[in-house]
Amino acid sequence: MSSTKVADLEEQLFGAAADLFLPIISGLTDAGENCTAQLCHIAMKQGLSSKGMAVVIWTLHLFKRPLKVSELAQSIACDTGNTSGLLDRLEEAGLVERIQSNGDKRVRLIQLTAKGRKVGSQMESDYKRGWIYQELNQLSGRERDTLISVLRRLNAAAQHSR
Repeated sequence: MSSTKVADLEEQLFGAAADLFLPIISGLTDAGENCTAQLCHIAMKQGLSSKGMAVVIWTLHLFKRPLKVSELAQSIACDTGNTSGLLDRLEEAGLVERIQSNGDKRVRLIQLTAKGRKVGSQMESDYKRGWIYQELNQLSGRERDTLISVLRRLNAAAQHSR
C-alpha cells in the first residue's frame, strides 16, 4: 500500500477521534482544571484548606437550609464517610454545626454557623467578581441550557460506565 493510501486510511480512522479529542476533551479538561483552580483560590482566601471543605460550605450556602448528611453527600457526589470527615473538620473550625431534626430526633442535620454563613457569602461575592462568573454570565440563555445539557449527559454517561 502506498504511503498516500496509508495516510488517507489513517485520516479516515483517526481523524474523527482527533477532531473530537483535541478541541472538545482537551477544552473540557482545561476548563475544569482552570475552574477548580479559581474556586480553590476563592476557598483558600477564606481559610478553607481543601476543595472538599469549600464544596460543603458552598453547597450549604446555596441551599440556605440545613441538610441531612446523606442529602449533602449526594449533592456533592461524595460518600457519607468522607462527607462526615469533612464535616468534622468544618465543625472544629466553627463553620458548621450538627443539629437534631425537629421531625425525627434520630436524624441529624448540618447547617452553617454564623461564621460559616459569612464565609459562604464571601465566597459567593468573590466568585461573582471572578472570571468564571463573568464568562458564564455572558452566555445567552440558549447557550447556558446547551452547556448544562451537554455536561449533564457527559456526567451521566460517566456515572453509568462505572
